[in-house]
Formats: sequence, structure tokens, C-alpha cells
Amino acid sequence: MTSGRRRDERGFTLVELMLSLMLFTVGILSLSATSAVVVRMMGGARQQTIAATMAQSRLERLRGLACSSPALTGGSATARGITEVWTVTTPATPNTAMTLRLMTDSVTYRTPRGVRLKVYTSHRTCP
Repeated sequence: MTSGRRRDERGFTLVELMLSLMLFTVGILSLSATSAVVVRMMGGARQQTIAATMAQSRLERLRGLACSSPALTGGSATARGITEVWTVTTPATPNTAMTLRLMTDSVTYRTPRGVRLKVYTSHRTCP
């Protein structure tokens, strides 16, 4: 006659179940924390993409103007919560037949981590 548990019983002990439940809970909590960070980062990336697109569009419009155009100057605008300030300067160049125009567009936008400023530059030559 044998007493006690049989050796070939299958299943899990209560300690094993509690440990696996605890590991599962830690995994779920870390996954939810990671997803919150990803959502925040995506919001900031969206604003940065819009700001870069606005700056690119502005620089393309300035580049498309005639060199003698009075519109080829500086200015500012705000759209979709993004502020841009652009300037067009003529740096001093040595005696050349072409004049260089330096175009700078500074965009300011808000992200979950605060206000960001990005500066985009381009140039063109004018006869």
C-alpha cells in the first residue's frame, strides 16, 4: 500500500500557476506602457512631417519666383499650429556674373515633448 501523491500525476501546482500569471501580467503592463510611448512619438512625428512639408512648399514657391520679383523677400505665416518665418538674403560674393540668393525657412511646432524649431535652407542663383 502506498501513501502520498502518485508520481505520474499531470498538471500544474498552485505556485507554478501564480508565477505564470505574474509573468503574464508584467508582460501585458509593459506592452501597454510601450504602446503609449509609441502613440506619443507618432503624434510628434506627424507634426514634424507637416512642418517639413510646409517648409519644403515655401522654399519651392520662393525658388519658383523670378529673381526680380518683389515677392522674393521674407515673411511669416501660421497654419495648423505651425509657425514659419522665412527670409531671403543675398550674401556677399566675389565678382561673379551670378548673384546667390539664400532662402531660409524656420518652422516652429509643438510636440508632446515641447516646442521644436527646425531651420531649412535652400539657395538659387540669379543672373
